[in-house]
Order: sequence, then structure tokens, then C-alpha cells
Amino acid sequence: MVTDTGDLDIHQRIINVNNETSHIVLTLDGPRGNNAVRTKHLMDRLLWSHLTIGSGTAFVDSTWRTYSARQYTQARRFTESGSNTIHSPPQVPRTFLIGTDRRPTINPVDRSSSVSSSQIIGFEGYNVTLPQTNHSEVTIDPSVPIEYSRLVIQNAPGNVTSLRTIHGKRVEVDVDEVLQYRQPNVSITAVSDNRVKIHVEDPATNQPLGGRQVRLYGVDPNRTNPNGVAITDASGDVVGERTNTLVRARVQQDDWESPTGSVFYGQTVASRTFLPNVLLLERAHSLLETILLVAPLVFLYGYIRHFGLFE
Repeated sequence: MVTDTGDLDIHQRIINVNNETSHIVLTLDGPRGNNAVRTKHLMDRLLWSHLTIGSGTAFVDSTWRTYSARQYTQARRFTESGSNTIHSPPQVPRTFLIGTDRRPTINPVDRSSSVSSSQIIGFEGYNVTLPQTNHSEVTIDPSVPIEYSRLVIQNAPGNVTSLRTIHGKRVEVDVDEVLQYRQPNVSITAVSDNRVKIHVEDPATNQPLGGRQVRLYGVDPNRTNPNGVAITDASGDVVGERTNTLVRARVQQDDWESPTGSVFYGQTVASRTFLPNVLLLERAHSLLETILLVAPLVFLYGYIRHFGLFE
């Protein structure tokens, strides 16, 4: 018997862009085993059917569906004399739980409105070991249920305000954490002929951002993590040897699951092309030739204007 008395801890992290709700990271934690939610855990876990976003603008479906069927198909009535007759029993429905969609979706409440830019870009969860056998009259195609442990919603029309249990009970959902979204500033400068520096800083405070992962093209960095990805130092810098005329730096965004601080930094890409030394010499030589050619003409023009030879 599954009731609404079970436990479910909900943590909602909001990531604001320009002071408006844009991304939601929702963590849901309830009774479970190490790698799965078993039937015995369902008795102690609060099961939800959908999440409400904003002022009823949109909702997120869960994996669960329910249907009702008569508990008995026929009954036999006995008399005192021992005779019996078969009767149709009273319409006493029994509710059954079944799993369907394994991928959560966000849907508009009003079909005339649009939440097309809103989408669930990531989710995690645990399979539910629940035997599922439909009644013969039920045409629902069951799937292995999944109890979501984390949902990441992009371009949300608001924060999650409540959830509905599978029995229809409304449960309020609070906002626990608010982060600001920023894209770091990235600059690429030459340190010497073949050495470059990539600098990463906060666009609002201009403070250097240390410990940021930077994927590089055209540069062999001096400092990397065990995975071979460059890491900015305390000054927000990555220094390395240039291996190509084109240098591209991609600063990785924060982890949705565990951002640090009060700011969520998104991904930023910067690039710069360095001209080869030979090409620079050729351009300098061409410029010198142009100066040598034009200088006498300029001098002659000035001489004529000064002495007025043609007046």
C-alpha cells in the first residue's frame, strides 16, 4: 500500500540570468537502496505525479501513472439452505501503480502558450524494481519505472512551486539556493614570440578566476590536471607554448550538480590568430618599400607648394 506519508527531500537551486529565473537544478532524495529503489522502499517514499513550474505555467511529468480496476470480477452468494448464486460484485475500484515514460518532459499547462525554449537537459535517477502486470482490459505499455534524483531544467518559465503526489496531494516546494549566471571574460595575449597567456576573469568584478578548466587548441599549456586539461592559476592565467597560428581557448562551464560560490560560470570561447614571423617581415619590407617610394614624391610636392614654381 503506497500512501502520501512517505519521505522525499527536495532541494531547489535557481540559476538566474539577468536577475530572471533561467535554469533549475532540482535534487530529490528519498528512501532507496544503493543502486535501485525496491518495492519495500516505495512504502516509505513520497511518490509524485508532476511538478508545477511558475504560476501554473508548465509542469513536469514523472514516471508514474495509475489506473483503477474492479478488485473482483464476480461474487458467489450463499443462502442458509446451502444454495448459491453468482452475482456481479459492487463497483469497488482498486488503484494500481505503473511506470511509463523514463525520460521526464516539460509541458505547457495552456496549449495555446509556448514553453518551447524550456527543456530538461539532464536527469539522473534509480530504477525501481517493481513487478508490472497489467489487467487484461488495460492497454498501458509499462516501462521500468525510474525515481528521479536530479533534474536540470533550462530556460524555465519560473521556479518549481509545488508537486502533486500520485494521490493528488499538493506539496509546496521552496527555493533553497539562488546563483547568478555569468560568462567569464577571456583574453589571449603574446608573452614572447611563441609563448601566449590566456587570462580568465569575472566580467562583473574583474577578479581573476583560478582553478578554471580551459580546453586549448594551438597551445601546449605548462599546467594541466590529470586529464590533460589546462587549469588557470591563482592569477586566472594559463601560459603555454604556441603550436599554431590560431589559438582557441574554451573555458568550461561549472558543473550543474555542484557549483561553488554564489555565481554559476557558463562556457566561454575566445580565439586569436597570430601572424607568422616571416609574414610580418614581408609586410614590414613592403611597408618600407612603400615609404621609400612615396617619400620623394611627398618632398617634391611640398617643395613645389612652398616655392610656387607653377604660379
